[in-house]
Amino acid sequence: MNTLNLNLPKQAEKLSVNNKTVVMVSPGDLRDSANQNCWPVQEAFETKFIKVMNDTFGYEVIRAHDYDSKREHGFIASQREGCDVLAGIDEYAPIVVVMTAWQYSHHLAPALVTHKGPILLMANFDGTWPGLVGALCMAGTLTSLGREYSRLWSENLDDEFFLSNMEAWLTAKEIKHDTSYLQEVTFDSPMMNSTAAEAGKEVGNYILQNKEIMGLFDSFCMGMMNGVFPQKSLVDIGMPMESLSQSALLYEMSLVSPELKEECLSWYEERGMTFTTGLIRRPNLRVNKS
Repeated sequence: MNTLNLNLPKQAEKLSVNNKTVVMVSPGDLRDSANQNCWPVQEAFETKFIKVMNDTFGYEVIRAHDYDSKREHGFIASQREGCDVLAGIDEYAPIVVVMTAWQYSHHLAPALVTHKGPILLMANFDGTWPGLVGALCMAGTLTSLGREYSRLWSENLDDEFFLSNMEAWLTAKEIKHDTSYLQEVTFDSPMMNSTAAEAGKEVGNYILQNKEIMGLFDSFCMGMMNGVFPQKSLVDIGMPMESLSQSALLYEMSLVSPELKEECLSWYEERGMTFTTGLIRRPNLRVNKS
């Protein structure tokens, strides 16, 4: 009788925490160049966050992954890296995902789904590399995967909104934002008697009967797992999805004549737009500087 011998890699020793500790992780871009540009803002926000957690709340913050001197940033930059980082953390540890820039949600989301501890998505409020946009992507991704989480954001980590909600998360491990201003729209709502609603019904019925096919290039573009729409939900509203290849887009672009390309470019330039492409303009021709 043959014996099956497994030779799995050895499991890393898990990072354990006490009840006055949170673990911080920081997902980033896939490109090191982007991560290097965004790192100073991320580092400054992390430093401020750690100080506030220590001084105001009496909590220790453990960063689950180190700054990489070779890559010159401290972001998680791949899905494999994200899975390895989470695999090395106590599965019940509270995790704060700190985001100050765009991040590829697939770096971390699959590992967060199986994590058993509470998760807080923490974003800055800064227009340099807007963390709120990155947090929105991560929130949408976790929602699409059925994973509960809390969200919080702040500019300087000293406002009442941040302080009260962080206290709530540390105590109850969840944040409940006020949604009382939201109202469900049903077919019985007064607005459904408006001219616009009647037009919407007519268009909706037409789409259900005839279908409107939507094309989507690269559904996982830039880590947006939330970009993979549930197929049944789309079919139910008569708008099925057709996945398109990026190579097909490239081919279609090759069919556009140089004359039409220049005409379209000139249209924008004549209206005040400036394009810096690394290419030199020539009459009906573009020549690479190299």
